[in-house]
Amino acid sequence: MTDSNTLIDVKELLAKYDLDQHIARADAYFARFDAANSVCRKPFASIAEASNLISGLGSVLHGLELFEGARVVDFGCGLGWLSFALADLGCEVIGVDASQNALALARELGARRFPPPPSPPRFLAFDGRRFDLPDGSVDRIVTFDALHHLPEHAAILAEMHRLLKDDGIAAFHEPGPGHSLSPQSQAEMRDYEVIENDIVIEDLERQAQGAGFARMMVAYQGRIPFMVPVERFNALLAGRDPALATEVINATNGENRNLRIFFLHKASATRKDSRRPDGLAHHLTATGFRLGTGGRALECDVVACNTGTATWLASAHRTGAVNLGVHLLEQDGRMILRDYHRVHLFKAEVPPGAEITATASIPLPGDRERGSYAFGLDLVSENVAWFGDLGSTALRVIPRFEADPE
Repeated sequence: MTDSNTLIDVKELLAKYDLDQHIARADAYFARFDAANSVCRKPFASIAEASNLISGLGSVLHGLELFEGARVVDFGCGLGWLSFALADLGCEVIGVDASQNALALARELGARRFPPPPSPPRFLAFDGRRFDLPDGSVDRIVTFDALHHLPEHAAILAEMHRLLKDDGIAAFHEPGPGHSLSPQSQAEMRDYEVIENDIVIEDLERQAQGAGFARMMVAYQGRIPFMVPVERFNALLAGRDPALATEVINATNGENRNLRIFFLHKASATRKDSRRPDGLAHHLTATGFRLGTGGRALECDVVACNTGTATWLASAHRTGAVNLGVHLLEQDGRMILRDYHRVHLFKAEVPPGAEITATASIPLPGDRERGSYAFGLDLVSENVAWFGDLGSTALRVIPRFEADPE
């Protein structure tokens, strides 16, 4: 046992054991826990830590640019708290960890969860060298307070690059360059000989570039709210309190000295598409209304222009497919039935600025007299959002079945 007054040098600890021995020590660390331990309630295991963890998680989720159905690797998942959260969001999650004890407990905790997520995470062991997953098979990777426990970073980053799709993003939430010297880190290394490494993002950026990543972006994260009276709050928003603005910056700088939230992008620029709501906008027109299908449907010619900054995915996609959505309305616009009908218009992607013309056929409601209802026409990105809810103008059509109604 090392004397409590002796400073542990993390570099000496790293050199003391080989990779397999470090993994064995990490596995032994997790052998201490069972399902009754408070650590299984993470991120709510500790009042003192919960606000920082949740705030940091918010920044990670923002920078990951997630979408429903995204295939996400939670690397260094531990007991799986983040894997379960991502699965609750509708992602396809693979929790990966080098500790078999951690994975066994994660599976046990997952079996107890109710209600279960749409697609429960699966858990995969990591040998410290290679992910047992195919090249280009993952949309996103997230590593939350795990990279600093690993002895070899360059090889891990190279594996992440191999695993990610061309537009993939890897997100990291880690401590900063002085982490190994903190009292808690010193205690963990002294008592359990587990790695509590320093994270130097300048070094990691060079290693990531060597692995093929195009760019690194770093989140400037203010985790602790800066409490001020109402009048100073309003003055800060209006730019009339430079002294307070300086205090806020200094406080946030202090928070970031031992926190690093950063993102590695495989591509030099991230393409926006309709799997996320930001950048979705349209200009929609419908003309030439007529009866079709033996008088049981309303047909019209629809022109949809992509006026946003995101590419619309074709109708064949499960998440992010852009279709024409129809609501059944009262003639004054009040809703009768939301999401009454879908029309698949787009057989190919529609980039920003492009315009598509297609014919839409909308079944007439058989339980209502003609002239007693209207249709609301809008575009919808499936499992994401209706364009009208994002600021685009939807159409209200009262069927009159004239050649060219007003």
